[in-house]
Amino acid sequence: MYNDGTGSFGGKTDYSTGTSSWDVDLGDFNNDNYIDMAVSNKGSSSISILLNNGDGTFASQVSYTTASNPFGISVMDVNNDDVPDVAVASYNNLVSVLLGIGDGTFADKSDYSIGFQSYDVSIGDFNNDGWADLVTTNRYDNDITILLNDGDGTFSGRTDYSVGGSYYPNWVSVNDLDNDNDLDIAVSESNDYFTIFLGRNDGTFAGALNYLSGNGLYGIISADFDKDGDLDIATADNDEDKISILFNQGIN
Repeated sequence: MYNDGTGSFGGKTDYSTGTSSWDVDLGDFNNDNYIDMAVSNKGSSSISILLNNGDGTFASQVSYTTASNPFGISVMDVNNDDVPDVAVASYNNLVSVLLGIGDGTFADKSDYSIGFQSYDVSIGDFNNDGWADLVTTNRYDNDITILLNDGDGTFSGRTDYSVGGSYYPNWVSVNDLDNDNDLDIAVSESNDYFTIFLGRNDGTFAGALNYLSGNGLYGIISADFDKDGDLDIATADNDEDKISILFNQGIN
C-alpha cells in the first residue's frame, strides 16, 4: 500500500511469492537506488526476490532455495562488498545465507547449524570487528544462537544463550538498549515474557533478563517512543489482541 504523504494509505497491490510467505525485509539488491524486497516462503523452502521497477512497482519474483521451512529473514551486507545479502532462519535447525552479487541476483545458499526449530534471525556486529554477525531464536531449545563472522562472510564461533524457563523464543530485535555503544538483543516469547541480552562488545552476552509483557508475544521492536534518549520496547501480543509498550528505565 502506498503512502499518500499524509499518513494515509491507498488500496493494496498484490505480488505473487512462494507458498506460505512468512517474513519480508528490504534492500537495494541491484544498486539502482530503489528498494527491493526479499520474502521467506515456508511452504516452498525458498526466498522470493522482487526487484523495484523504479516507480514503486515490483517485477515478478525470482526464487532461491533455502533450507527447509524458512521463517524469519534479515538483510544486511555480511561480506563487506557493499552489496546486501540475505539470511533466513529455518525450522530444520539451519540458517541459510545467500550472498548478493550486486545485480539483483544471489549466490547459492550456505547453511550453518543453529538450535532446534529456529524462528527468526537478525544481524549485527556483536564483537566490533567491522563484520556483521548473526543471531537466531530457537523455539524448542529455549535459547538463541550467536554465529560470529569469520571476516569473509562465512560464520563459525557458535554460542548458545538460554532465555530461561520454557518461554519459546519467537522474534528477535538488535539494538543498543543500554546506551553503551554496543549491540544488545531483545527476544519475544510465547509465554508472557520478553528477554534482553546485554552485549559485551566482544561477541559475548550477559545472562538473560526477563520482563513480563503479555501472553503469546511475536513481533518485537525497539525505538525511543518517549524521546528521552534511550530505546523502548514494543511487542505484539497474539493471544490478547494488543501491542504493549515498555519504557526503558535504565537497563544494566
